[in-house]
Amino acid sequence: MGIAVYGNTACSCCCEYCIQIFSVDTIEVINRWSNRWELPLAIKKTHVLSIGNYSSHVTYYIGDVTLENVEAVRDLGYAINNNLDFGQHYKNLVNRAIGLTYNVFKILKTKDVNVLIRAYKTYIRPIMESGTTVFNPYKQKDIDLLESVQNNFTRKVFMRCSGIDYSSIPNARERSKQLELPMLRSRRTKNDLVMMYKILSGTIDIDATEFLMFALYIGPNKNRIILFL
Repeated sequence: MGIAVYGNTACSCCCEYCIQIFSVDTIEVINRWSNRWELPLAIKKTHVLSIGNYSSHVTYYIGDVTLENVEAVRDLGYAINNNLDFGQHYKNLVNRAIGLTYNVFKILKTKDVNVLIRAYKTYIRPIMESGTTVFNPYKQKDIDLLESVQNNFTRKVFMRCSGIDYSSIPNARERSKQLELPMLRSRRTKNDLVMMYKILSGTIDIDATEFLMFALYIGPNKNRIILFL
């Protein structure tokens, strides 16, 4: 599969011939439309991304500018590569959150645990949870990487507020439990369940039958709907 990305729009087809006809023509149509309405495309931000093992032999243009073939892009705030992997996005989130953690402890001199936890919930954790229904990781290494943000914060809280030695600090899970902070992984799961409920209840305009199978289970107590993902 090949995808030509321009601005926030992507066009894709399954065969090379379709890509060559559909994508090239579509890009030209959009380019003419944007110029006519004085909304020129951001050519420097426009790239060609080939998904999977497919390698596009088509050269794409905006006007007379050749579009660069890349292995990763950033679109709508998400960094993703040609294997549809969010690895770089995870690293970006962690680096940003760790930097904010440093700033919080540098600016706030307090030893009040409640103040520090509120700062974490207000400024740091939202960064890690924005858009998780899009990029929720399944690889353990990525899960651990994201969890390292909260682990880092709780470690600093214990070192400042408890006065104990570094070697005596409880493990990450115990620290989160004592501070009443659910693991980030469990919160992402809840976000996924909330999103699923919104889809099934019609709050979000998505046809659930396109990716879910439904079966009615008739039990001794009450009827239930079973979902097959």
